[in-house]
Amino acid sequence: MALNLMYNLPGTLDYPIYKHQGQLLLRRLKKYGVDATLIEN
Repeated sequence: MALNLMYNLPGTLDYPIYKHQGQLLLRRLKKYGVDATLIEN
């Protein structure tokens, strides 16, 4: 699922993840130059 999302950027992760998982994902994406935003509910 994640690989499919990465091949189809821009996109939205359509299932909830924990806040710490989202923060880790943002750090890793930004390391590779992906402009990403965490939306908290």
